[in-house]
Amino acid sequence: MPPTVDNIGIAVTDLDAAVSFYEQLGFEVERYSSEEAAVRPASESAYLYVFETDNETTTHRDAELFDNPVGIDHVSVRVDDVDQTYRNRKDDVEFFLEPTTDEDWGLRMAGVRDPSGNVLYFIEHQNG
Repeated sequence: MPPTVDNIGIAVTDLDAAVSFYEQLGFEVERYSSEEAAVRPASESAYLYVFETDNETTTHRDAELFDNPVGIDHVSVRVDDVDQTYRNRKDDVEFFLEPTTDEDWGLRMAGVRDPSGNVLYFIEHQNG
């Protein structure tokens, strides 16, 4: 069997706030304990392993990917319609990147940060 992604770990400073945020975005959340949870897109086997940390050091990242520091930068979640996702969620969460199209990559995307500043993009492939 070839390697597949099982989970991506995301450190947060407040698990309750993170769980609420991801639920507002429509993810299914399974709380493991007071310090950890699985956050799953509805039809994927891979999930986000969200856990609370005592370390409050953060690194700013933005949509200009090539200027960001080394490390895991963001998580992208494929959706059928970025614009509809944006319309459905913009009253619940703040988007730092409104729907835009990157012609070079053939992606339509929008971006949010969770309460700890972790970056999540909703993406829609324009070219198939």
